[in-house]
Amino acid sequence: MKIVKNIFFFLLTLTIVLWIGDLYLRMSGIQDPSSNKFDPTLGRIRRENFKYVKLNEGFSINNFNDYSYLGPSYPPEKSDSIIRIALLGDSYVEGFQVFERDHFRSITENKLNTQNKNRFELLNFGRSGLGIANMFAIDSLMIRNFNPDYILYFAGINDFYSEAKDPLIPGVDIINGSGIFVNNHFSKNKIKEFNNTNPILQKSALLSMINDGRKLIFPMRYFFY
Repeated sequence: MKIVKNIFFFLLTLTIVLWIGDLYLRMSGIQDPSSNKFDPTLGRIRRENFKYVKLNEGFSINNFNDYSYLGPSYPPEKSDSIIRIALLGDSYVEGFQVFERDHFRSITENKLNTQNKNRFELLNFGRSGLGIANMFAIDSLMIRNFNPDYILYFAGINDFYSEAKDPLIPGVDIINGSGIFVNNHFSKNKIKEFNNTNPILQKSALLSMINDGRKLIFPMRYFFY
């Protein structure tokens, strides 16, 4: 009976300590819960209106806008007097690690609007881990809906590998003699894994930190996202 009592108090104390630790991580800004969610068309995307604090590879405080990407919430519709430029690339474009005021999107937009009569809007559709095939797919599925006048692709040598970097991000199928087709038919098993684990990661900074460490050790294993 004493052993059962001791186990109970141990588990209770551990639960309280972990809860306090999780609360501390969130309130101090050391670690945020998961910023991801799943969209049936676009796959794994960012949570809209989600504020985050990043301490790795720099320091930044930012939030995803109404449309799940970084930067101002420019609506899909625009007037003909506005020149809209969409920026598309991987983590270098997304720019988690810099403040919005220091991002090249903001600096370029400000300079264009200062030096020209027309109004310019630059939209940051960058996403960590995107390859060139993913960029093409997201361009077709999402970016075109925002009526950009220009779409700029930013790609490094690693972005041209054909291997899928993330099974929950749209890609393309290349069929000989027929062309290139967008593929957003995600694996049902991967969707199930994501939907089973991510709601927990969205609420726990501690588990999100553990998951980030897991991804550093096993970068190609998609147990959690």
